[in-house]
Amino acid sequence: NPGQHMGTNEAEDERSIHTPDIPLSAAAIVDYLGPDHSTDAGVNVSEQSALSSAAVWAAVQLLSGAVGMLPVHVFRKLQGGGREQLDSHPVAALLDLEANAETTSQLFFESMMVNLLLYGAAFALIDRNAAERPKALTVLPTAQTYIERVNGQTRVINETASGPVTFRPIEVMHIPGLSENGLIGINPVARGRGAIGVGMAAEQQAGSCLLYTSPSPRD
Repeated sequence: NPGQHMGTNEAEDERSIHTPDIPLSAAAIVDYLGPDHSTDAGVNVSEQSALSSAAVWAAVQLLSGAVGMLPVHVFRKLQGGGREQLDSHPVAALLDLEANAETTSQLFFESMMVNLLLYGAAFALIDRNAAERPKALTVLPTAQTYIERVNGQTRVINETASGPVTFRPIEVMHIPGLSENGLIGINPVARGRGAIGVGMAAEQQAGSCLLYTSPSPRD
């Protein structure tokens, strides 16, 4: 979850479930066991399970698809005012044709929007050539990526199977959603978990009713 590790101090890091002499706070227990996805409706709602809600699926599909189809261009400001479109700029091809060798620009922006809508933030790694010019954009799943500030310096952490990888802000495209501080986006699913859970429970109940009221097939 973006921002989940903001403000972590060394004392918190030293706490362990294996050292009972060091008291664990409620926040530490939640961090150890994982986030609470339960709702009063009795349905667990995570960013992934929320997509099983017809309303959430439709909203995410509609918005991400619409953003993915929008044209994205590179412009240069003119001294006398106005702007000039630079179709030959190296970044223009990344934004309008192919973000990388495996992903079209449309799919790239769709994926960024899906992460933004579900997690409240979107991240993309900026791969550069020897001349430090961007040559590829690769989506970093927000579920494994977060922002951390240490000694006044901001860095982006991406959790991989082989361990965490740290990037400088200049190496990552970061798009926060609705935010309270301009840096960490608010997680929409976490904020709307109760309402989403009610909708999912209603869909499940409706499905059960149809299952048990369906006429039996004739022999």
